[in-house]
Amino acid sequence: MMDFWDFMRRTETGKIVNEGEFDRKIGELAAEVVKKYEIRYTPDDPVPDDDGLADRLFEAAKELFINLGIFILDTRKVVYFTDEEVSEALSNAPEIVIYGTGNEQVTVPHREIEDSRDPVVARAGIGRKDASKMVKTLLNLYEKDIKNAPIGKSFRECYDIDTVKPKDEYLKLWSKTRARLKDMGLDFNLLYR
Repeated sequence: MMDFWDFMRRTETGKIVNEGEFDRKIGELAAEVVKKYEIRYTPDDPVPDDDGLADRLFEAAKELFINLGIFILDTRKVVYFTDEEVSEALSNAPEIVIYGTGNEQVTVPHREIEDSRDPVVARAGIGRKDASKMVKTLLNLYEKDIKNAPIGKSFRECYDIDTVKPKDEYLKLWSKTRARLKDMGLDFNLLYR
């Protein structure tokens, strides 16, 4: 099965594609699968419970994904997947995903269609009042730099794809940022090992 790092290596291969060309292809291929799978919007029934429609939507989305691929902005290449790779990834999707540690740990279970359980809502674990205060503090820190903000770095500039580890520059930036946020009252239990 392909893992994350295999995917990252795939982003380096293949021909360079024009972003506008890829965007046009989205509309063309979407129109084809909408027609092929007879997908129609019914204004009188905005949230349909038609199992046949759900099945057709799934097949249409899968076909669109396989034929379209994923456009990678920083390499200008498209990563394609086979039907087998998509099916394998879906069949190996975890039953639960656990985020965070300690008292910030959240377990997100797999939900079935028409599942009676409420979905898990991701949040920072702080109240609205504290979040608003933090946003105002952060804005004050960076407001003067917004007009000339740096572009930022791509994923591969922050991570070594071959060793599967963050680069030193990124770790230093993360440590500095984490310390500043901790001083503001927000402590993350996210550690690199």
